[in-house]
Order: sequence, then C-alpha cells, then structure tokens
Amino acid sequence: MATSTARYNNSQTTIPHPDLIHRFRTSCARPLMGDILRDELGNRRYKVEEMAGASKRISEIINKRLTKVPGLEGFKFITNVSIFQNDGQGARMFTSMVWDPDSDSAVQEIYTNESIKCVALVLAIYVY
Repeated sequence: MATSTARYNNSQTTIPHPDLIHRFRTSCARPLMGDILRDELGNRRYKVEEMAGASKRISEIINKRLTKVPGLEGFKFITNVSIFQNDGQGARMFTSMVWDPDSDSAVQEIYTNESIKCVALVLAIYVY
C-alpha cells in the first residue's frame, strides 16, 4: 500500500493508495461480466414485466462475483444494469464517476441478442 500526503485546512493528511499491482483491472472484470450477461440473458426474450427483476438480479450477481475476485478486497462496487428491447434502434450509454483517478475505475460490458440489448456498468471505488 502506497501513501501520499495531501493538504487539507492547512494540515497534512496521509492518504493510502493501492499499489499499482492492486489497482482495479478492467481486464479481469469485463470477461466475468460478459459471462454473467450471457448466462442470464442468452436464451431470454425481452418481456417488459421481467426486465426490472432481471437487471436487479444481474447487478447482484456481478457485485457478488467481483467481491470474490482475489486482489479486489479493498474496492466497493456500484453496479448498474440497463436492459433495452432490441428492435433495431440505436442506443449508447456510458456513465463514469471516478473520484480518485489513481485508484478508482469504471468498466462496461454490452450484451446483445435478437431481442435484448443490455449495458452493464461497474464503478470500482477504492475504500481508504
């Protein structure tokens, strides 16, 4: 764990930062998210009455799986899953809320089948 010193109200405060090796790696989260989206949505058709529950369940599964990844113990995850009907329209979405660019990050994964388009976004915030 590395530290840096910052000034707040004319006093010095030491703030811990994760070492480079412990920073959030989107390369380990994206495949995990893709697998979950394929497993949960692979054979489904868009039904408006089911999508709120499906997006909540997928968010919870992603959060649970990420918290079990070795090396990510110091992170808090905010997960947003949006499911749209795929009827040929275009849709783009990205949200980013990074409080500390040295440690926090965001990762997005998109899943599409003939009936559904799903955007999963995870914000990874390092807890000091």
